[in-house]
Amino acid sequence: MLNYIFFKNPISKGRLALTVSDKSVEDLKEEKVIPSDSPTLCIPYQEPAELDGELFLLIYNNDLAQFDNNDSPTKIEMNKTFAILKHLKDLRMARVGIMRVLDRISIRYLATDRKDILDEIEKDKQALRDFPEQYRETFESAETLTDLTNMVPHIFVIDYNEKYEGMA
Repeated sequence: MLNYIFFKNPISKGRLALTVSDKSVEDLKEEKVIPSDSPTLCIPYQEPAELDGELFLLIYNNDLAQFDNNDSPTKIEMNKTFAILKHLKDLRMARVGIMRVLDRISIRYLATDRKDILDEIEKDKQALRDFPEQYRETFESAETLTDLTNMVPHIFVIDYNEKYEGMA
């Protein structure tokens, strides 16, 4: 029977590794696929479309997962520290693109002498700069990877081109 087999990543401390196999854990340890002293957790394989949403996220982002009990795991769960760091990194990358959009919009309005619009654009840029500290506590409240993934600050979903279109 095919299984998802989670085990302690021997290279990245604190992270899990994953293999999908029809072999037993003992066979995989004997073949040195899994370190002999590593705790493991087997979950019966399911097609991705059949997986529970949270389990899907943890399987396909296994570097953000951890065992509920390091010595004798019974389930995998979100490693909140790693998940928040990745979420912040992803949002920071998105912020770069949004800042470029706001810079292009600013350049258009420089020639119009519309200081009010330029001030508003600067407020949006400052909100983007400030977001990590403003939302850290919110991100800390996430109980699951699904919760965290859905926590996208409103400043990231605004269509800034539409917001400033035709204000000149």
